[in-house]
Amino acid sequence: MPQRAIDRKWLVDSRSDIQKFLFDLYAVCKTVNHETAQPRRDVSQLLVGVGISLWRAVFIIDPVSQSRYVHKDAVKVLQKLIDDNTFLYGNEKETKDWTAGYYTNNAYFRLSLAYEYLPGLSGGKLAKTVRNFISQQRKSGSPKNLKKSWEDAYTAAREILKSI
Repeated sequence: MPQRAIDRKWLVDSRSDIQKFLFDLYAVCKTVNHETAQPRRDVSQLLVGVGISLWRAVFIIDPVSQSRYVHKDAVKVLQKLIDDNTFLYGNEKETKDWTAGYYTNNAYFRLSLAYEYLPGLSGGKLAKTVRNFISQQRKSGSPKNLKKSWEDAYTAAREILKSI
């Protein structure tokens, strides 16, 4: 596999961004309980999944998706799970072409559901970006630029958090 350039500034900035998001989400989630009205309760739970997914993805994302390695990495993931019944950060780095996409996709699917709970936001630009990403996944299976996809998902998550 060829050596890939690392954009360390983007990594540090994005890691900082997602940590701030998680902190802000934590503050909101502390005010939510089983008596909190929908959609606030449901959307906050979806955002926890988005936050975890984006937090994991930012540590393994490459600047450019290497779709030719995705299937090979998926097989490695299965082999590791079958052989060892474990999958750790080092394994995620070794199979980053699949795992970064997995975490990014998971964030988008949750964002899509959150937008469904929030009709006031569902017609906006970021909601459309989320729908377009999912539509692209149905057609090609791999985003062209995971870094940009991560940034768009992060921005959408911020928008949703502000609305609940």
